[in-house]
Amino acid sequence: MKNLKIMTDTREVDLLNTLTSFRFIAALMVFLFHSGIWKTYQLGYTGVTFFFILSGFILAYNYSERFHVLDSSKLKKFYIARFAKIYPLHFLTFFLAIPYYFIVPLNHSPIMYVFQGITNITLIQSYLPVGNVSFNGVSWSLSNELFSM
Repeated sequence: MKNLKIMTDTREVDLLNTLTSFRFIAALMVFLFHSGIWKTYQLGYTGVTFFFILSGFILAYNYSERFHVLDSSKLKKFYIARFAKIYPLHFLTFFLAIPYYFIVPLNHSPIMYVFQGITNITLIQSYLPVGNVSFNGVSWSLSNELFSM
C-alpha cells in the first residue's frame, strides 16, 4: 500500500509539472505577440487568458489540501506568502520604470503622473474603471492577480 501512495504522489507531481510546462507556452504566446510575430493571430490575448486560468488552477490545486478548514491563521499565511512573492519584484520594477517617464515625453499633467504612481505602487490600477492609470504598464497583470485573490 505504501508503494501505491508513492506512485500516486509521483503521478500528481508529473501532472503539475506537465501543466506548469504549458505556462511556458502561454508566456511564449505573449512574447510572440509583443515581438510582432504572428500578431494577426492575437496570440497575446489568448496566452494571457490561458496563463491566468492555468495559474489559478495550479494555485487552487496546491492549496486545496491546506484550506479544507478555513481559519484566519492559514489565510494570513497565504496572503503573506503571496505578498512576499509579488511585491519585492514589483517595487524593483516600479523604481526602474521611473527614469522612463523622464526620458520618454508623455503628454500628462504632473498630477496624473503622481496618480499613476500611487495606483501602481499599491497595485490598485485594476480596481479603477478608467483608462490606463498604471505607472509601470506591465504591472497590470499583478494588479489583476491581487484583484482576484
